[in-house]
Amino acid sequence: TTAIALAKALGLKECEIFKDVDGIYSEDPNKNKSAIKYKKISYNKMIEMAEDGARVLHCKCVKMAKKGKIGR
Repeated sequence: TTAIALAKALGLKECEIFKDVDGIYSEDPNKNKSAIKYKKISYNKMIEMAEDGARVLHCKCVKMAKKGKIGR
C-alpha cells in the first residue's frame, strides 16, 4: 500500500511490487502447481481476489492503484 501511495504522490503510472512468485495466479502456485498465471488482470478482478482473501495485494492498495491509474 505504501508503494502505491508513493507512486500516486509522485505521479507515476507504474509500480512494481515484488513477491515470492513471478506474477498473479488464479491461486497460490506454491500450494497448487496447476495454478494459472494471468498475463493481464483488471483492477476489478484484483479487488475481487483481495476481498475473497487472496494475499496478493491488499484491497485498499488495489483501489488506490485503480484510482491513480497505476499499473504494471
